[in-house]
Amino acid sequence: MLPEPSYATRPPQHSHWGRSLLLAMSLSLPTSSVAEEPQDQASDPATSTSQSAGQGVNRPFRLFRLEEAYTQEQGEWQLRLTPEYLERTERESELTGLTTIERTRTGVRSFVSTLDVEYGLTDRLELTAALPALLHADREVRVQELDDGFPTSSTTTDSDHAAIGDLSMGLAFAVLEETRLGPALTVELGLSVPTGDRSESFGSGKVVGGPALALTKSFGPFFATANLDFTFGDEFRAYGYGIGLLYLLGETGWGVAAEFEGETERSLEEDATERSLNLLPSVTYGWVDAGGRAWQLGVGVPVGLTGIAQESDTIGVALQFQVEF
Repeated sequence: MLPEPSYATRPPQHSHWGRSLLLAMSLSLPTSSVAEEPQDQASDPATSTSQSAGQGVNRPFRLFRLEEAYTQEQGEWQLRLTPEYLERTERESELTGLTTIERTRTGVRSFVSTLDVEYGLTDRLELTAALPALLHADREVRVQELDDGFPTSSTTTDSDHAAIGDLSMGLAFAVLEETRLGPALTVELGLSVPTGDRSESFGSGKVVGGPALALTKSFGPFFATANLDFTFGDEFRAYGYGIGLLYLLGETGWGVAAEFEGETERSLEEDATERSLNLLPSVTYGWVDAGGRAWQLGVGVPVGLTGIAQESDTIGVALQFQVEF
């Protein structure tokens, strides 16, 4: 199962600080998005020159949920909008009498659109912010039946919710540059401000935060990234992890990627632990326009591998729109 976006508890770790999994692959970014150009390389393997734009600059490539270990250069902006639609069906059965079984089917449709902003304060220090807007539509069907499967009663409950989530902010510092043998390393400290509605599970109601690490290394046309993040709150502790791989299809502007992310969250009040694993394959296309702005479009398919509910079906689609200038 693919869990609902956990904006109510964890800030996206620069990616879905993020919800932070979901996750991570490396990507080819414009030269301006690398903290510093590796000095022992004739050309930075984390960039790809755009021939179609005719500007001799680089195309951006980035993942949907994971964060690469590069920061923006001083004065450089990156804006990214990531809409995701998820549809999940959960099924539960409970024996409520000697011969009566209550079966519950809950259908959840959610639309989450997250705006991420990155700005280079220096060539190695970056300011990040992310704000999600959420729309939920739930339908719960409860059916009571005898153990022979004959239904005795049925009730249906519908509910719709729409709100913004918690605002996440952070500072990312490029600790290590990428070299021929070593990966790039970025460390981020972030927090989530309670701007969401906690009563509708769209916000945590409290300030939470923690550190995050990102590693990125290129291998010819392949780029690998690993993420690890921790989030601390008064009522829970959580950590997320992700790995991913991106492959660039030569100079065509196209790239294919697969992100794998996991998350473990422990409730301090209930002494309960929830885990989730997710996979997100995607296809992206990047180009640079005549004005030097770097664009990227992408589409991905979120796949839930495990989650809170053991009996669930999940389908979804994710889009990505990004510009860097």
